[in-house]
Amino acid sequence: MRMRKKLVIAAGAVGGLAVGSAAFAFFTTGGAGTGTATVGTSTNVTLELDGAIPALLPGAPAPIGIRVTNPAGAASQTVTAIAVAVTGVTQINPNAPGPACTVDDFAVTSPTLASPRSLAAGQSAVFAGTLELRNLATNQDSCMGASVSLSFTAG
Repeated sequence: MRMRKKLVIAAGAVGGLAVGSAAFAFFTTGGAGTGTATVGTSTNVTLELDGAIPALLPGAPAPIGIRVTNPAGAASQTVTAIAVAVTGVTQINPNAPGPACTVDDFAVTSPTLASPRSLAAGQSAVFAGTLELRNLATNQDSCMGASVSLSFTAG
């Protein structure tokens, strides 16, 4: 009986070790996957004259405001510079004495940005510049009543 008791105890010990070992077992695995992302694009801001320009007189700079608008639904846009240019002149008095009125008769001062300006979606900001009918040493009657075309660009 003694031998049988030892055999049962030994078998029980081995079984207990097997159960204990199984309790600490784990599985290892591996895997792989893929994904994609989309990079956004910039949306052009709009630039327009903000209000009316006062009547131009020779040698007197007139203030102009340029409204920059970031469209609604667009990501935030940063404006670093604004340029204004005179692109055309429509005379109403082409038979006036003196030379024809041209873009060279006008000077613009573009707005100066001290630092880049961020505009959130749907946000606008107005930037100040000037437009001047130069005071030349020649007759400028051909510029009286003329319509001056401006272009605006933002960077």
